[in-house]
Amino acid sequence: MQEHDRSIFKADPPFLVIYANKQWKVALEILPHPKGAAFIEPYMENDPDQAIILPGTPWHIGDNVWEFDYATQVMTLDHPNYHNHPAWRLWLHWLKSRDEKEEIRLH
Repeated sequence: MQEHDRSIFKADPPFLVIYANKQWKVALEILPHPKGAAFIEPYMENDPDQAIILPGTPWHIGDNVWEFDYATQVMTLDHPNYHNHPAWRLWLHWLKSRDEKEEIRLH
């Protein structure tokens, strides 16, 4: 497989979705969708109807970075450079809240 053929659907979360207007979202999962791809945000994982559609075919443009239509980019947050981004803090907050819920269920 060539590097530009790397599938976003096989990449490990979390993901940072950056729109052309510089707004961003965190994605827990990227799924195939007939119009392109869909992603699930933290705290929405139990409501698949809340999936956000990314139109177009993901094009792998670099190490763990993909581009969609309308200059939307998706990248994994696994690089230390992103650990200062607010998206990383949101990811960690979601993980902590999820772990706390699981601990409560165990008692």
